[in-house]
Amino acid sequence: MQYREAIDWLYGTQLFGIKLGLDNVARLLRESGLLPPAARIAHVAGTNGKGSICAMLDAICRQAGVKAGLFTSPHLISFRERIRVDGEMIPEGDAAAGLALIRDRIADWDPHPTFFEIALALALLAFPARRGASHHPRNRDGR
Repeated sequence: MQYREAIDWLYGTQLFGIKLGLDNVARLLRESGLLPPAARIAHVAGTNGKGSICAMLDAICRQAGVKAGLFTSPHLISFRERIRVDGEMIPEGDAAAGLALIRDRIADWDPHPTFFEIALALALLAFPARRGASHHPRNRDGR
């Protein structure tokens, strides 16, 4: 799947709206093996300042020599702005390949994961791959 096709598919998932609760995203991350036990994650929530805080945390980590992944929402120009590793946007090829993998895994799910849930899964898929870690998501059967 090419980048434009992958992004068009992702935006098509907006018709699924939003879903309250964490059941759907927990299933997506669990069944895809995208949240390794050793993952260190900072989740920033609130009304104002999330983007600024995340940008500062990312800059602090990189200055300290810690390879960091950054997932933000929304983007200004390109969807790729949402997912960065060590300050670099996710390459188009990585985004397309990751979305193709996710699309295949969730094709028959009910309820279908939302745009945001899929974008989060893509970020978690991209972070270890872009950092050079040897993390590979499990197959559907858990291997």
